[in-house]
Amino acid sequence: MARAQRSRHGRARAIFWLAAQMSGDWTFARAATEDLEDVLKTLSYLFLAAGAIERVEAPDER
Repeated sequence: MARAQRSRHGRARAIFWLAAQMSGDWTFARAATEDLEDVLKTLSYLFLAAGAIERVEAPDER
């Protein structure tokens, strides 16, 4: 959530918020190890995508 609040890129903010919500949903979920590994991989991809957007796009005008 901190990354989402600090980001000056609208698309990156949306992805950071999605990752934060998804991680919150899975924090106390009962799931198989394989499922949790898939969730971790997905969250990692989301953070990488948001970071890439911050690197290659100009910040939003605020």
